[in-house]
Amino acid sequence: TAITNAGPVLTGLQHSPAVPDAGEATTVSIDASDLDGISNLRLFYSINDGSFQNIAMSPGSDGRYRANVPGQNTGTIVRFYVRGQDGAGATSFFPSAGASGGAFYKVQDGLANTSGLRQNLRIIMSEADRQFLFLNTNRMSNDRMPVTVIEDESVVYYNVGLRLKASAAGRYLSDRY
Repeated sequence: TAITNAGPVLTGLQHSPAVPDAGEATTVSIDASDLDGISNLRLFYSINDGSFQNIAMSPGSDGRYRANVPGQNTGTIVRFYVRGQDGAGATSFFPSAGASGGAFYKVQDGLANTSGLRQNLRIIMSEADRQFLFLNTNRMSNDRMPVTVIEDESVVYYNVGLRLKASAAGRYLSDRY
């Protein structure tokens, strides 16, 4: 399919710190480029499946665009995405699914194993998606739910597809998955 203008190219999404402490602001950054120039870059974020709020992203001295999400309470799940618009009015999103994408972080909850004796993986998804995943009508679905995986409190993988794998009898019982 030919597209006359696909909108800005958005790459290298990051948030820092990977697992913020309660009350600590989180910086979201991204690289953006477009032959028509970047006219507008906005960070959208949602707190615990609430409505999305948005703030302008500004370029730093290194060319990366940044915005800060205000500090949140312990255990809060923040879902976010970036919308870019070029000088010709075309838009694009990162993750590409925008508000349905899998870019999340969770404010420090004290549950991580940081002893270094074994690997620590955080799998973060919206509560609405988690509940949908465990509905009895979905027990044999192979649909992938958007999640973020954070490895050892520092390495972040966005928009990972998560699905349940088990028998029909065990998929929706929490003591079996």
